[in-house]
Amino acid sequence: MVAVGDTIDATYFLFGSLGRLVDIATDTFYYPISLKGCLLKFYVLPRVFGSEMVAMMMLVLSVEKVVAVFLPLFYRAYSDRLRLSMIAAALIYCIVSSIVMIVTSVLDKRPVVGKNRYCGISTSVTRPFALYHQFGIITVNIVALILCFTAFMVVWNRTKRFRNAAKELQNIKPILVVSAVSTLILIANNVAYVLTNFTSISVSQNLQNVVVTYTSAVFSLSKVFLYLLTGKEFRTALRQRWRPTLTNVVNPC
Repeated sequence: MVAVGDTIDATYFLFGSLGRLVDIATDTFYYPISLKGCLLKFYVLPRVFGSEMVAMMMLVLSVEKVVAVFLPLFYRAYSDRLRLSMIAAALIYCIVSSIVMIVTSVLDKRPVVGKNRYCGISTSVTRPFALYHQFGIITVNIVALILCFTAFMVVWNRTKRFRNAAKELQNIKPILVVSAVSTLILIANNVAYVLTNFTSISVSQNLQNVVVTYTSAVFSLSKVFLYLLTGKEFRTALRQRWRPTLTNVVNPC
């Protein structure tokens, strides 16, 4: 489900970039546009839904690991039901949030919100929703990181006494690493927006668009490699791939 959310989020960069290139090619990019006009381009809808879905699924994974560590008997009896219930709740949250975004943007009466048709988050949603979206994702990622770190430390202490706990530790490591990187990049992603709305420092809209676009692109790309590098199956396959090569180098005969 995290991968599905990442895929939906990534469509923002694909379709948004193609749409902007078309506007530039047809000389319609550098024209004012309303909030509703930006929303109807549908650049931001997959961005909002996808990023919230990824954050919520990371929270679901973290809660699941915490329950598995602290309530093992309950988890063994109700793991599938618990997982499906949390996933359903997370998806409902994302859908409701997207509906709120659409309704608030459609009801916005401002004739012009942007000097061009870039149509990022700042010119496609209302300011209250943007604040809710940005800080909501940061909060969810921080909570997921704390929960996962707590589960990791408990299991790490258990590995000193029980060998079986080592397997649980390997399952938690990828989530912990991805949660940590997600939190750091999301905070960097929102620095320009926070400075503009909560301090006297003025950050231009173009700079906000550049920061959000490039940090988000790096974030999406980095998570693919994080999933691979922290996955046990990938590391095992990598060792099996290089072991014969190293053996041949050491023993050419």
